Amino acid sequence: MVDQDPLSLEVVRQKHGDALTIVEANVFAFLRSAKNRGEQWDYIYTLGLTDYFDDRAMDMFHKLLKAILAPQGRIVLANFLPNHLTAGWMEAVMDWHLIYRSQGQLADHARKAGFSPRTWSEATRSIAWCEMTHEEGNEA
Repeated sequence: MVDQDPLSLEVVRQKHGDALTIVEANVFAFLRSAKNRGEQWDYIYTLGLTDYFDDRAMDMFHKLLKAILAPQGRIVLANFLPNHLTAGWMEAVMDWHLIYRSQGQLADHARKAGFSPRTWSEATRSIAWCEMTHEEGNEA
């Protein structure tokens, strides 16, 4: 698990102990380092991260993910959907201003990086999910 918030990581440490590798780092620095080491990962899952990325950061994130994803690997990420039912409350009460994306926007970012995307949303239509794999015939 990678996160830049030491308090969140401490909660995970307390609940899961040595069952997980826990790293405190900026995600971009961590992914660049993994790329430079030639790491290849089979499965990457992220929740509550891309909602903070503007389009430029989102594209960079996808490029870094592409560089470390193993040929048969997959990535699953989530992003809040535009106009979900609690958006107003999150912004007005919690002062939580996210970057909302549709399923189509998530798929566009994935395709731009050379992934084959599959998107869906959960029952409340608050969160869009995007599963990404290497494009057929482009698995290097």
